[in-house]
Amino acid sequence: MQLTQIALYPIKSCRGFLLESAEVTLKGFKGDRELMIVNGDRKFITQRQYPQLALIEVKIADGNLTLASATGHPQPVTFPLREEGDRGEVEIWRDRTLAIDQGDKAAQWLQTFLETSDNVRLVRQSPQVIRPIDPEYATSPNQPVSFADGYPFLLTNTASLDELNRRINATYQNTDYAVP
Repeated sequence: MQLTQIALYPIKSCRGFLLESAEVTLKGFKGDRELMIVNGDRKFITQRQYPQLALIEVKIADGNLTLASATGHPQPVTFPLREEGDRGEVEIWRDRTLAIDQGDKAAQWLQTFLETSDNVRLVRQSPQVIRPIDPEYATSPNQPVSFADGYPFLLTNTASLDELNRRINATYQNTDYAVP
């Protein structure tokens, strides 16, 4: 097996980007799925509910996060990533964990982009709290995971992506949208 690409998805269910290399941590690649969007009930939302999340481009530079839409609307917004601040309990699958709210600027942009009146918020996983992998599948007790669906590293292979593209009869094959 040969590694051909490394993709990082800073916000769960949003567009990722390719890296030449990545720092490996116990939770997976540093910065991968460290953020997620929650609804007014503080439950995570994904492309299952909002397919247009795949159009959100995420950039991180110098401690700032930029959200932009592939459609060009709304205008991009940049704000500092918060490591401290308003913490609250959020729910992802059957897990409850603490997360740090990333502020009103991010929330307003997301509400505009998603065209929702729901109080959606962007949250960052609290570094002080461990979200453990399901013990049935973990290799050690309390093995941590980010906001990924369940495991630190999510893999796919080119044969599977090729078959997926063949089945959907894609005229434009782009693995940027394939979220492992």
